[in-house]
Amino acid sequence: MMNCIIVYEEPMVKNAFKKLIDKTENLKLLAIFDDTREATDFMMTNMVNVIFFDVQTLEANEIEFLKFIPEETFVIFISEFMFKNITFDMIDGNRLSVKPGRFQQALEKASLYSKLQKKKYLSNVKSIQEDYFII
Repeated sequence: MMNCIIVYEEPMVKNAFKKLIDKTENLKLLAIFDDTREATDFMMTNMVNVIFFDVQTLEANEIEFLKFIPEETFVIFISEFMFKNITFDMIDGNRLSVKPGRFQQALEKASLYSKLQKKKYLSNVKSIQEDYFII
């Protein structure tokens, strides 16, 4: 089981990711944050394996947040390109959903990264070069 948080300002996007996370068996959503300050405070006392993070507006405090993230935590950046993979619900224009393919791909990489971290083999594995994935 991987613990995760969402750090994103847009409510519709947060809700779409929450729905995907809730449907994912090995992923537990611990909290949702609008800003990095609250997320930093939370991470000081909670083990977080995966962070879903808004990469669109990297300001100074967000860059500091990224530096704070422990090495064993995998970051999945939510980019503007992710919006190619979103569909709007035609009945209720305020609801959107993320197509699960790219989401699942990111989770598979996060899961592998988590397993490798637990086994302390990460430094020997050449197939994972970065500790992030962009949706």
